[in-house]
Amino acid sequence: MQKFTLRNRLLAVSFSLSVCVGSSLHAQNIAGDNNSNAVRIERNETTHLPKTIYFSAPATYKLDQAQQVFNQYLDLGQSTTLQLISTQKPPSGIVIQRYAQWYQGIKVDKASVVIAAKNGVINLLTANVYKPTQATSVTPAINEATALNAALDFTGAQKYMWQDARAEKFLQKIAKTSDTSYFPKGTLVWIEGRGTGGSRDGQLHLAYCFNIYAKQPLSRNLVYVDAQTGKVIFQDALLKHTAATGASLYSGTVGFQTELDAGSGDYILYDVSRGDGIITATYGNSNDPNNLMLPANTTTSWTPADQAIDAHWGATKVFDYWYNVQNRYSIDGMGMEIISGVNYDTLYDNAFWNGAMMSYGDGSGVANGGFSPLTSMDVCAHEMGHGICQYTANLDYYAESGAMNESLSDIWGAVIENWSNPHENDAQAKETWEIGEEIGATPMRSMANPKQHGQPDTYGGANWVNVNNCGTYDNCGVHTNSGIGNHWFYLISQGGNGINDLNNSFFVNAIGITKAADIVYTAESVLQSNAQYADFRSMTIAAAQYLYGTCSPEEESVTRAWYAVGVGSNFVPCTPQLSFGNPVTEINENNNSTACPSSKIVNIPLKIEGPAIAGGTANVTVSVVNPGNAVNGVDYVLSNNTFTFGPSSPITQNAQLTVYDNGSVDTSKSLVLGFTITANGSNLSAGVVKRDSVIIVNDDHAPEVGGDETHTVGLGGAATSNLTSPFASAAKTARTQYVITVAEMQAAGMRPGVPVVSAAFNVTQKNSTIPFSSYTVKMKNTTQNPNDMQSGFIPGAFTTVYSGSFSTVTGWNTISFTNNFTWDGVSNVGVEICFNNTTSGSNNDQVAAVATAATVTAFNSATFGSGACSLPYSTGKYSTARPLFRFVQTVPPSPVEATANSDRSWDVHTGQHVYFYSTADAELIAGVDSTSADLGCTAAAVTVAGNGFTTVNVAGTSINRSVKEFSVTPTTGTGAGYKGTFFFLNTELNGMNPASLWLVRTSAASDTAITASNTDFVMPTSLVQGQTFTGFRGNFTGFGRYFLTDNGPLAVNNLVKGNNSIQVKNNPFTNVIHVGYNYQAADNAQISLTDISGKTLYKGQQHMNAGGNSFDIDLSHLSLAPGYYMLQITTSKEVSVHKMLHD
Repeated sequence: MQKFTLRNRLLAVSFSLSVCVGSSLHAQNIAGDNNSNAVRIERNETTHLPKTIYFSAPATYKLDQAQQVFNQYLDLGQSTTLQLISTQKPPSGIVIQRYAQWYQGIKVDKASVVIAAKNGVINLLTANVYKPTQATSVTPAINEATALNAALDFTGAQKYMWQDARAEKFLQKIAKTSDTSYFPKGTLVWIEGRGTGGSRDGQLHLAYCFNIYAKQPLSRNLVYVDAQTGKVIFQDALLKHTAATGASLYSGTVGFQTELDAGSGDYILYDVSRGDGIITATYGNSNDPNNLMLPANTTTSWTPADQAIDAHWGATKVFDYWYNVQNRYSIDGMGMEIISGVNYDTLYDNAFWNGAMMSYGDGSGVANGGFSPLTSMDVCAHEMGHGICQYTANLDYYAESGAMNESLSDIWGAVIENWSNPHENDAQAKETWEIGEEIGATPMRSMANPKQHGQPDTYGGANWVNVNNCGTYDNCGVHTNSGIGNHWFYLISQGGNGINDLNNSFFVNAIGITKAADIVYTAESVLQSNAQYADFRSMTIAAAQYLYGTCSPEEESVTRAWYAVGVGSNFVPCTPQLSFGNPVTEINENNNSTACPSSKIVNIPLKIEGPAIAGGTANVTVSVVNPGNAVNGVDYVLSNNTFTFGPSSPITQNAQLTVYDNGSVDTSKSLVLGFTITANGSNLSAGVVKRDSVIIVNDDHAPEVGGDETHTVGLGGAATSNLTSPFASAAKTARTQYVITVAEMQAAGMRPGVPVVSAAFNVTQKNSTIPFSSYTVKMKNTTQNPNDMQSGFIPGAFTTVYSGSFSTVTGWNTISFTNNFTWDGVSNVGVEICFNNTTSGSNNDQVAAVATAATVTAFNSATFGSGACSLPYSTGKYSTARPLFRFVQTVPPSPVEATANSDRSWDVHTGQHVYFYSTADAELIAGVDSTSADLGCTAAAVTVAGNGFTTVNVAGTSINRSVKEFSVTPTTGTGAGYKGTFFFLNTELNGMNPASLWLVRTSAASDTAITASNTDFVMPTSLVQGQTFTGFRGNFTGFGRYFLTDNGPLAVNNLVKGNNSIQVKNNPFTNVIHVGYNYQAADNAQISLTDISGKTLYKGQQHMNAGGNSFDIDLSHLSLAPGYYMLQITTSKEVSVHKMLHD
């Protein structure tokens, strides 16, 4: 390994770059006139100067007439000069020129004019320019030294790069001059004034611009100090975070160029074949550029796998993409040398572009909740994407502009990763639409599903960071709000449909990632530094028009995708197009009707978009093009499905779908509708939404057996164990709030409307002996989004669910609520924990936690005072980590009908499992399933009500039968076979053992008329055991009356049930159940274990020898939770059912 002292040109730019450029130029007269050839002019809302000009087609201005265009349309006055600073020629045939603005001989920073020309003719102009309306002075009121002190006070670093003698010496060495220094030199520039929260005043302020490079903590910013007032008016971040062969960490064995160093005879990571060179060095786990060394190898085969190979190969692929695909000669378009430094600092979980080079940390390790080395292909392309932005749009790194800056880098990370597409051999495959998927336990961001990692997918929607007065954290949400641009790019590349957070339905056709990238690069080349998402939308639409034509499918997809993410209006076609009103129609089958059959009519709209139809009247037919799992005549009927659309027809017409409600517990049904057009000479064509995927949502449910359910919120995320909240006893008082999203609640299986009775936290390290006083837990349903925690606590009142003393132990600590909380199912959940201890402890307990991508925790604490629950929000005290919550919900059992003459009718078909709940009070009666034929409208009823059993004489035999009686009456299929379940309250059984009872079905009008030919005595095949009820299930043929009996005298082949020949020896049990029996003859047993919901957990067989014997049922492999279970052992002689308690 060699000291990094190669060639003066290699690194001088990296450590002396100053982007504050000032110059003196002679003023040029720029007078305007009223002769307009523009089709549309958009103006800056603050300055009212043109910001975008679209020229009419065919436009008449040539590229060499740019100054004439400026004179005619911008009218900036005699004190302004515009000078050409760059020309780019993408392969699309468009020429893009960028001009900088000078005012009174001083450069206006962040001001430029861009013109785009196709075939030599100017089509588009974008501008961010200024024409002061207030008096200005080119004479500063303060000197450079005073301004620098103000800039340093604002930065507040502990140490700066120029204070590091080694760094200074190294910079001077590579620059070969002792005059070079990191010490910031103030440059006088004009800059627009910025107010609180980034607001702009539209006026030019004379300012000193300093390039402040801080070493500890690391930062590099352009700091602008008002030359008249001495106040810092703006800060722009320069550090943007997040043929040989060699073994890379993430891409297998890859090829690249190296150079043989004549002095040492070793090969170094230096590629002279691309531009001014590509070089990769190592910091050696320091943060000092003086320590940069060149990795060396004795051969051209570099092993073992090393992150330097990833960085070097990644840089070559980035260069190749920009040069070969976009005709851009390196990052700056002029062959700029690409420099990478790996092994930056120790355990550094970041990578960054500092304005001239890339630096990559090694990460703190996935096992520690951090990252592996941050040199994956998408990260490399992302960081160099910041360089592309710097030399094109130069977007401000703050608020929306900064979010677009980050989004563009993510886009280039995805594009170049996809383009390079190596045939890799490593364990983690590349995923185009995930960012950083190879370097962490989970990706950093998802372009396909931004919300998965705490980003918004809709402008102003969930997870959006409010950019008004949002402060400086993450430069006002640049790494969060980038999700908008990311998701837009995913949609135009891949397509998609849905409903966004603004409740707008959208449908986007894919144009592919290649076309999408060309559109983005063209747009990025003409954007201005202060651009917002609305400007990004305008420029990408313009780019799609220039590249692929006005009204092209590409323009349509670009526009529709922006609508999908909440930016701008939807696309309006240039010719009339017919589309379904929705790409997806979701219909709840519930009709709130007791009619049988029960149905409702749902309108399926078809609508014309664009201008009126001309040339004739079209015929349109809607049909089912894919029936899915929905059954015509059972789940739906399509009607009113033929239409005419002509010049005078309504633009929206509706097909009708009749949707049937039923009591069947099964999956939701789906079908797909399509349409055909017979144009008949009209100009009507099919639009973007050619299919309507209809989902009929099932709203029926099986009976709730009741009991406690445990749900852990946060499982599946990136685990961490170093969180001290909610047991931070090193503070005397503390207040912490957490946000849990709807999606997290749903993923954990939390039920809406069901009381939450306790919460638990898992203490992984018991470090404190301090008991908690006035330990208070509060909860609420809230609209607060996770990232809102960056600006304040959750507003509004909470429900106090617990308040009292509390002491922690190692393991799960359960807090039983004294006032239960109920989640509404549609809101996020806020949790507040506060305590007032008598003293501060020396250590905190640590709890199991989950690391998220969003800000989910806010806190404040004090080592004195009381009133913790009133502690104010403290700026900067928030976190992306949150403890694992283990909630317990007490689910009530389904109420069972106990009133006579209560009934319900449903239209029953084969393949359905129907439960009947009383029309009077929605209480459970019975269930029917597995029918051998359609039953038509079928009524189930409690015909006789009462508790206990009564003695009756049946065929000369006295039996005890239940007072409660049911009936099931179909309209068809009266002789069908089926399975029936009948529900009894346990009080109605009056102490009878359910395992000893039989089900009776009889068509006899009275008990005395029962015969073998009209009655079945059925051994229940299973029991549904609820907290307050028992359901008896059996196989039947034919219908009639139903009740229970303790004896089966007719047609039962002497089968005896529940004769206690089988006994369980250990109840409660742990992992093994010991069973004893005494049989006169050998037999075989079928064994099953179900939970209280009826879910089968275990099935087995056991041969039973004659005589008194025993056997064991080993259930240790099931890892059963404590609670009740049903054990059923069935032999040819009996069915033995036991309610088992697992301790």
